[in-house]
Amino acid sequence: MNSIERTIEAMQRNLSEQITVDDMARVAMFSKFYFTRIFRDSTGLSPGKFLSALRLQEAKRLLTATSLSIAEISNRVGYSSVGTFSSRFKTNVGVAPTVYRATGGLTPSPAATARGRAVRHGDRPRRRLGTGAGRRRSSSGCSLSRCPGAPPRAARSGTARAPSP
Repeated sequence: MNSIERTIEAMQRNLSEQITVDDMARVAMFSKFYFTRIFRDSTGLSPGKFLSALRLQEAKRLLTATSLSIAEISNRVGYSSVGTFSSRFKTNVGVAPTVYRATGGLTPSPAATARGRAVRHGDRPRRRLGTGAGRRRSSSGCSLSRCPGAPPRAARSGTARAPSP
């Protein structure tokens, strides 16, 4: 078992505890910074986001498989505040924990949740018009100052500089 697997198992065993990145790095026997980098490289998520996803996954299981109260479930998955748990659950899952339980774990599509209505076949999310104040778009349509795949700044501005020795 490698250090990342060992850390994930420790997260799963201790979901109800307050777990920090320092705690995770200690289990993996790495520095906090090196651990964060290799964890993200291995899983595609930061350790904190991964832990949050594990907590929400367990909460969904408890909501559909048990009759525990929302407060008890939030405590079991590591949230000290029911309000924080409920808002994070709704943000990530799309519905409140009570609705998730009432529907047996079925959730509407993200497009339906965003528009507040059922999704019909062929519905597509609406595109926002305009680019917003102060945003400039590159020729590729990206509004970031450094777009992935964009040419370097010198090549974009037409003033190429020779590399310094």
